[in-house]
Amino acid sequence: MNIEHFRAFTWLRWRIRINQLKRGGIGNTIVLAMLAVSLAAGATGALIGGFSVGCFVLADVSPTILMYVWDGIVAGFLFSWMIGLMTDLQRTDSLSLDKFLHLPVSLRSAFLINYLSSLAGMTMILFVPMMFGLSLGLVFGRGAIMLLMLPLVTAFFWAVTAVTYQFQGWLASMMGNPRRRRTIIGGVTISFVLLAQAPNLLNILRPWGRSETKIANERLEKVTKLSEDLQAKLIKPEEYAPKYQQIMDDEKANRDAHDKQMDQQLEVYVRLLNMVLPPGWLPLGADGLAGGNPLPTLLGTLGFSLIGAGSLWRAYRTTLRLYTGQFTAGSVTAPNTPAVVKSATSAKPDPNRVRLVEYEISWIPEQAAGVAFAGFRSLTRAPEAKMLLVMPIIFGVIFGGIFIANAPSIPPAYRPFLAFAGMAMMMFSMQQLIGNQFGYDRAGFRAFVMGPVPRREILMGKNLSFFPFAATFCLIVLIGIQCFLPMRVDHLLGCLPQVITVFLLMCLLANLLSIFAPLAIAAGSTKATNVRLLPVLIHMMAMMCLPVLFLPAIIPFIIEITLSELGWLTGVPLALGLNVIVTLATVWGYRRLLTWQGDLLQSREQRILEVVTSKGE
Repeated sequence: MNIEHFRAFTWLRWRIRINQLKRGGIGNTIVLAMLAVSLAAGATGALIGGFSVGCFVLADVSPTILMYVWDGIVAGFLFSWMIGLMTDLQRTDSLSLDKFLHLPVSLRSAFLINYLSSLAGMTMILFVPMMFGLSLGLVFGRGAIMLLMLPLVTAFFWAVTAVTYQFQGWLASMMGNPRRRRTIIGGVTISFVLLAQAPNLLNILRPWGRSETKIANERLEKVTKLSEDLQAKLIKPEEYAPKYQQIMDDEKANRDAHDKQMDQQLEVYVRLLNMVLPPGWLPLGADGLAGGNPLPTLLGTLGFSLIGAGSLWRAYRTTLRLYTGQFTAGSVTAPNTPAVVKSATSAKPDPNRVRLVEYEISWIPEQAAGVAFAGFRSLTRAPEAKMLLVMPIIFGVIFGGIFIANAPSIPPAYRPFLAFAGMAMMMFSMQQLIGNQFGYDRAGFRAFVMGPVPRREILMGKNLSFFPFAATFCLIVLIGIQCFLPMRVDHLLGCLPQVITVFLLMCLLANLLSIFAPLAIAAGSTKATNVRLLPVLIHMMAMMCLPVLFLPAIIPFIIEITLSELGWLTGVPLALGLNVIVTLATVWGYRRLLTWQGDLLQSREQRILEVVTSKGE
């Protein structure tokens, strides 16, 4: 690397930044200056706080506790770093290398400048001073051997940032195709959201709580037996108190032994994870230094250094290939070759093949069925739709797990209310997507405006395209409740028509929202553009009205339970028949109101088109 070129690139990057501040105006400069002062104050506080904790709080703790502390810090840093990565998946270089390919300059210098620029972020500004301050505090608190933490922490940051930079460069090479770009963004976002729910899922399952429950049940059985012996006069009253105290002492001893065993198992698992996962080498090195063994620290520093060097080398090679067109350059094939003729022949469409949009649905108009299948295919392909459709899964894991973990003793007669709540929650989580069904079409909404399709059938087809997802989520809820809190067979069968009732009621409201409060959505994301206050308020009010809207679906169970409590009809599956009647009435009302909503759509379709095709800033 030429040092003169590096200085020139550094000056160029600084000059570009100054010009950007000048173009932003004095107000933007003042805001950025205040933000810089706040970040500097935060970094200083993190440095002092880390040093104080290392010097005074962690000076005398055991090596295992020190390892746990570093595990928590590393986990917090990685989580915060991943959030920053999610906001900017594709790497945006501060100095575009394609502007320097024709100059006799060192591209490595520009690449290095871009890499160093990528380190500037709130996560680095706060965590770097804190972790170095903690390492220096441990030097004063535990001895000079902890100085080896400084190169280990440095190598850790180098490895994490280098791997991230390589990953972003790989995404940049993969995102040349806009369709692939949206799919990658959607897949990475969904993976991150599901990964973030892993601790909550582990807390819900609580595998360590089974032994505690067993100990509590044993104590309850002994106390019950002791009370029965006292009532049967098998023991004297003066013997009850000592025996009861002995039971409590035994329980405390069992709990202490259980806690000690769990602590030992936790330490074994954490050490194993730290050995297998590279980020855990930092806590493992701190544990080794606290125990007087510098070998894990030296090995961790070497491992992080090799990972960082290899990732940066691969990132540079990927960047060079990207800017020289090696990812987009295609091979030239000689014309009129047999392979080309064969490929062209094999690519002819099969005239007997029935396309997805050509399928028909009984009792559904042909054009509505075509819109439904086209919308279903769009939902299965669009990454923003996939990101929104993952929300019901997250809701089910969180709230469903809470009920399963606590094992509520709900009487069988009242368990349909739990099933109804689960189905309503699934619909509530899908409201953002169904309630703005034209916003996600964007320019594709022109096909509906220009097409000779009755607007009533457009709404019906759009609604039906969501039904497979809504029905699947609701059936999963019913199966989960039936497995852990079994309902009567007639109640379970009565919940099935409830799915249709709740979905159609949701669609009636969603159609009105899509017509009167459409929101333009940026391609490849769930972010609304050109947001106005009134449509947002309308959507918020609609979400608050959803529980009232779903009340007709639960009325049959309320009637059956009320009559059963009064003793008028006991054991009669009244709710099943009433649910069927309510569902048929809902279908009838939906078909009648859909004609009126179709007229509304026709009167406002030009306004909807203007909104959903607008470009955001």
